[in-house]
Amino acid sequence: MSGSLLVLLLLLARGASAEVIDPLPAIVASGLGSILLPYSTVLYSHVPAAALLFAGYSLQKEGRFRASDACCALASAMDYTVLLLYAVLVLCRPRVWWKPWNLLAALFVTASAFAPQMAYNALCFGSPFRMGYSLEANEAFAALHSGFFGFTLPSAGQVLYLLFSPERGLLFYMPWIAAGLAGLVSRTEDGRLRMDPGLVMTAVYLILYSALHTRTQGWAFGPRYLIPVVPFAALGLSRFAARSPRAGWAAALLVVPGVVQALLGLLGEIHMPVHPVEQAVPLPQLCISLRMMLDGHHSMWIAGIPGAVLVTLGAAFVTASLFRGGRFSLSALLAAPVLVLLALSSLSQDWGGRIDYYRGILAEHRHEYVLASRYFHSAAADPEAPPVVLQRAERCDSLALVVMRLTEGK
Repeated sequence: MSGSLLVLLLLLARGASAEVIDPLPAIVASGLGSILLPYSTVLYSHVPAAALLFAGYSLQKEGRFRASDACCALASAMDYTVLLLYAVLVLCRPRVWWKPWNLLAALFVTASAFAPQMAYNALCFGSPFRMGYSLEANEAFAALHSGFFGFTLPSAGQVLYLLFSPERGLLFYMPWIAAGLAGLVSRTEDGRLRMDPGLVMTAVYLILYSALHTRTQGWAFGPRYLIPVVPFAALGLSRFAARSPRAGWAAALLVVPGVVQALLGLLGEIHMPVHPVEQAVPLPQLCISLRMMLDGHHSMWIAGIPGAVLVTLGAAFVTASLFRGGRFSLSALLAAPVLVLLALSSLSQDWGGRIDYYRGILAEHRHEYVLASRYFHSAAADPEAPPVVLQRAERCDSLALVVMRLTEGK
């Protein structure tokens, strides 16, 4: 997965250099200042899909449509909703491409990319269109049967949630994306506005995932489902930074919070319980991730604290280099109070973020009910704890007793 991120960074450097702009903002933003960094360390398909999709975008700009089709088809096979982004790219192709044999070739390549997964689904789950999640008895997955694979109708409120919330906000985790999207709009020589396909794909993906059946969208760090569109905003950031020294300074400043959050995900806890349907108590991710990082529970446990310190210092040094050649921009500083207010609003709304409650959930899902009960009882001692915390403790007490009797019976 880390190899996919490296390939993506090389593609961004190549694309920015071809446009004769500084590639460093795009590279630092996507490689150090985005959730691609922590997700490149786990076996999720989002980062490889993002790299392949961006490769398809780059090849299409060069007029290499067959190679673009192959990359986009593979990206779609890894993350099937990317198929919609592939369709956006196809619609942006010149008229000369729109011939029946080219369309048939694209359909054949796409079908070939999906064939192994569909064969696996048919063999294991009885139908090429049935996924493993659809057979889960857990309440959190029940809504997969509604709408189209769990997608129903878009919601304006959910779009705002996906943009600004401390749980899943694209702009909360990566504020630089605002400048990056602005960089995807430019003017032609005759003064007309030109919109990069990356901006259209971002809008399409936001609308799509605002229709997903679950509001919180899984047990993980940040807006992971939106990862495939992040590289386009990164390229836009380099374009934005190239407009003026003040724009370059503003772009650099907006990358800083993204680097901090990416390191929290990398060195803290990336896979955390963000209240799916069956979890009644929300858990702000920043609190949990920071606490787990300070406790020494992180993805870089082999390197330990010295490795984490070296990574942090290296990230700080590289990020600081973005400010070279820039000029102070007062307007960019407005991002700081906005981020603080969003974070405080999350902490004031939710009782969550209590480390014992989090650990209780982890222990319960591992069926370690005695340990889970101990953590839940500790969390329930908090005067602000809602009733569900004690209920979970009592449930684990009962389950622990059942397990103990079964064990003694053997």
